Amino acid sequence: MQANARVSVHLRDVDEGSDIISIEGEATIDERYPSAAAIPAYVTKYRAMIADLGMDPKGFAASYSVPIRIQPTRMRID
Repeated sequence: MQANARVSVHLRDVDEGSDIISIEGEATIDERYPSAAAIPAYVTKYRAMIADLGMDPKGFAASYSVPIRIQPTRMRID
């Protein structure tokens, strides 16, 4: 990101993957954002998915510790 902050994120629906949303934007690292494990609503929502990775919330937050903020510049739905 230091060399090129332009990013694309692609999200699909959870059922069949037919509706895809593409978001383009400028990414920055947000050091002020708390650890994922320190956000109770996040842990509650994603606890099962984190467990499916063989992790607990604290280990997940340590492995995925760089908070990235994306300022959207363009969105496309396919």
